[in-house]
Amino acid sequence: MTEHISTPAEQALLQAFQARGHRALIVDGTMVQLITATGTHQVEAGQWLQEAAPLHPSQLPGFSDQFAAWALGTLENGAPAAPDLASEKLSVFLYTEEAIGKYRGGNLMLRDVAPGLLQMVMTDEPDGGFSGLDRGRLAAGEQEVFAAAVSRSLAGEHTVAVYDFAYGKLTYVQTQRPDAAAHLHVLARHLNPAQFPHGALVSFPAADYLLMYPLGQAHPLETMFDMNNATAQIGEKAMRSITDQVFWWRPGNYEHLSENDALRSGRVPDLRPVGMTMSERDPQTGAVDVELTTPATSELFSLFGG
Repeated sequence: MTEHISTPAEQALLQAFQARGHRALIVDGTMVQLITATGTHQVEAGQWLQEAAPLHPSQLPGFSDQFAAWALGTLENGAPAAPDLASEKLSVFLYTEEAIGKYRGGNLMLRDVAPGLLQMVMTDEPDGGFSGLDRGRLAAGEQEVFAAAVSRSLAGEHTVAVYDFAYGKLTYVQTQRPDAAAHLHVLARHLNPAQFPHGALVSFPAADYLLMYPLGQAHPLETMFDMNNATAQIGEKAMRSITDQVFWWRPGNYEHLSENDALRSGRVPDLRPVGMTMSERDPQTGAVDVELTTPATSELFSLFGG
């Protein structure tokens, strides 16, 4: 075995063990070798190092101490004490990049789910409110924590219904809690990719709504017209609006996984922003100029004949 120290995460981890009175080495890349009064012990830290690698240096001490405490507790008790994530009352809320602001580089559990959108793991508070989960609170892998939070949100009380719009049918999910966006992980549950191979337009106008408009019902111009109207109508009345941005969900590799595997994969569905602007109708010719504002929008229009 060879000792290896090269990254800030590795250095922070060894300092965390040292602060607790134990000498530690990292050997063979991912193994922590602890030298204690009872002898030499080894703890696998590969998953922790992977999750720690992208963290800001200010986040590493707390994250490292959490792992050190877990590892030493494991050695003392003789078996890993995995947390019961189902009892932690976790859920996931959706935020825009602008709304996250300074918390982006903090110690909260965040992940990107679409351009400009992030999910945060939340916990229920005794007073009925919610608070963001700190990375160092649970001795579990980040993917497992997110999977548990999404699963609980999906199991919450919700309504799925279809609404007739001008050019087609829109499916929506409405939840009792502000976590409707958890359903972005199971879009294939609501719209079968075999029936809608090109996916759907998806939006998150409010914390308790997710909208899905299957493609192929009408020309993309008409589909986007309907979707923009539906998104605006809900967003304007929402107690907690999120965004009026519309996304193109493109079924792919994520949807080939089982739901259980997908939630634990650390991956997310393919969501690409789409949009268009329309000029005032020319009073003489009746023509309207349409400008497609993203590359995905141009691809969408080309797919259905321009």
